[in-house]
Amino acid sequence: MVTRVAICIALMLTLSATLSVQGWLGEGAAAESCEGSAHGAAGWIDTVLTCHSDGTTHTGSNVGTDGSVSDYTSYRWVPACGIAIGAVRTCGDWCPGDPPDDIPYEHQGLYKGAWEPLGEIRCDVHPPDVAPTVTPALVARAFQRIPLPSLRSVTQPANKTLINFDTIFYVDAQPLHRTLTLLGQRVELAITPSTFRWVHGDGTTGVTHTAGAAYPAKDVVYRYQHAHTTVRQHVEIVWTARWSLDGGPFQDVDGTVTTVGPETPLRVAEATPALSGYGH
Repeated sequence: MVTRVAICIALMLTLSATLSVQGWLGEGAAAESCEGSAHGAAGWIDTVLTCHSDGTTHTGSNVGTDGSVSDYTSYRWVPACGIAIGAVRTCGDWCPGDPPDDIPYEHQGLYKGAWEPLGEIRCDVHPPDVAPTVTPALVARAFQRIPLPSLRSVTQPANKTLINFDTIFYVDAQPLHRTLTLLGQRVELAITPSTFRWVHGDGTTGVTHTAGAAYPAKDVVYRYQHAHTTVRQHVEIVWTARWSLDGGPFQDVDGTVTTVGPETPLRVAEATPALSGYGH
């Protein structure tokens, strides 16, 4: 009975409080209005603080044609008890002390109608009144959404090759630069093609750290062993990235992105020896 009364009192105090956060998007950006709500759960108070970007609307994909990524439309802090990161954790695993004295709050952003974790957890009695920060986890998630080219691999000879012959493979893969806007801050991404998986089309593959080059270079070659067949070859590229926040130093982005190039038919033939009268 005492616990229930304490919950009701805390609930009334929480609901009557006016929560607001100004300047979350940085100096000169639109201020954000926040609303609070609360309910009793497991003997303590769950509080959600939701903040909306004034004057901004987003429809469709948040990734622009130039590779830019726009802000999340809203943010919120929610209790993190019981969420799984590797394993389901209780409140005591996240923060010292027991609820309701010290509660872990997870920062989330609204992206295309779904709430996503932004890689930030803070311990407090109430939802933190702090500006959202660009975290490595947030940058890594944005990197996964950036459109990267699915490049076609080229062979020499182009349309028809021979068995037991050095067929040259290469692809025009260049480093890329993308600028993102995350939580109102500029993030620069330097993206590099790092690993190439050559799928020969005959059941074999090869992995290199070079994109190959046209003849006379023979950086990436393969010898087919079976003639009178048409294979469909392609290349898969693993991209890595480094990021910089507002002109600061670059650091590695967690994770990679893999693109799969289109398949290209290649006829494998067998050379037929023929007598020649030349020189006789």
